[in-house]
Amino acid sequence: MTEEKKKEQTSAKTDVTLAEKKAAKKAAKKRKKFEKKELKRLKKEHERRAAILPAAKRPIICPPDCSDSSNKHVIFGMILRVFVLFIAVAGLTMFVTEAFGFDMTPEYLASKDVREYAGVAAGADFGYVAMWSAVFVALIALMALWKYGALVSIPAICAIAVVSTLPNPVQYLYELALTVYNGALGHMKFMGFYAMDLKQVSVSQTMGTPTELVRTAVMLFALITAAVFVPAFIKRARIVLPAIWAEFWYSSSYITFPARTGRSRSSS
Repeated sequence: MTEEKKKEQTSAKTDVTLAEKKAAKKAAKKRKKFEKKELKRLKKEHERRAAILPAAKRPIICPPDCSDSSNKHVIFGMILRVFVLFIAVAGLTMFVTEAFGFDMTPEYLASKDVREYAGVAAGADFGYVAMWSAVFVALIALMALWKYGALVSIPAICAIAVVSTLPNPVQYLYELALTVYNGALGHMKFMGFYAMDLKQVSVSQTMGTPTELVRTAVMLFALITAAVFVPAFIKRARIVLPAIWAEFWYSSSYITFPARTGRSRSSS
């Protein structure tokens, strides 16, 4: 019995020793992981501090990571930056929408006694443009500012794009492009370029009415503009791509639509 008790005690001590070793090993592993994480945090904090510019040398537009602003100020600054991006996206989208005449309505044309209009009076007013601009700017900003934002933004944007072009996205986009093209030429005719009526192409409206197609086109333009502007300005200013995109539309619209003869919207 004595030998059996000794064996039992030895076995119990061995089990306790193994458990202690496992616990010590687990604690050491946990401590090492914590130290590694803390070292990474300190290194990141050091880099942020090193990037801070003296107050006298800071530019008027200073990136948040180059200033010693508090978290509240950084959040408030990001909200203002998103708002400015919304104004930029909505402004450019509305400018192009008006240039093509897609903001006009049949009621407006009737009030101006316009009996024949070859364009598309889709009624895409500022409320419509602002709504979609706000949606896309918010989704893309969320994706740029939050590491898990893409899990929300990408499915949401894809769902909006797919649902808007059902049941056949390829055919829908084809008819949309031709309808926008015809609508732009029709508006140019309305503005005094009468030869543009000869350049219009025939298109079968199987995916929707011209108004529906054009309103979807305005929404997609707001999406593309937001995708160009938001990543370029949300953290640091990278102006090349937004400048090319905006300048293309500003130049083409200013060259084509105001350079007309005989008609203006105010006199129609």
